Amino acid sequence: MRQIFSAIAYLHHHNICHRDLKPENILLKEKHNIESIKLIDFGIAKIFKEKEYENQPKGTTMYLAPEVISGKYGKEVDNWACGVILYILLCGRPPFYGKDVTSILMSIKKGIYTLDREPFYKCSNEAKDLIAKLLVKDPSKRYTALKAYEHPWV
Repeated sequence: MRQIFSAIAYLHHHNICHRDLKPENILLKEKHNIESIKLIDFGIAKIFKEKEYENQPKGTTMYLAPEVISGKYGKEVDNWACGVILYILLCGRPPFYGKDVTSILMSIKKGIYTLDREPFYKCSNEAKDLIAKLLVKDPSKRYTALKAYEHPWV
């Protein structure tokens, strides 16, 4: 996660939003070197101008931020996706789910998830705190990748 936050902070510093962060788009450059993570698939990445927002939904359903569904979003969507990825890495399941795409989108839009699952009982409070600071519905209050990189858990 440290490497992912570093990469996203770098992209955001250059006003680039990946828009499709998910485990499938995170690879190891070297098979046995966990410190060689690379982000791939910039096919729907976007360069945002200052104070610019996008309204076309892009990305993979499970990792979409609520504001993508609502139709006005910026680079903060990548930070939400990092929160979803971290949740999955620690729990083995996504925080938002449903029987079909519509119900998944409704779950995301509500922004309600639980850390009261068996895998989280073994996680540190710092790890759960970081998830809580990334999976914030209001993008202006959501942790940035740089803040996440500097979080005590990381």
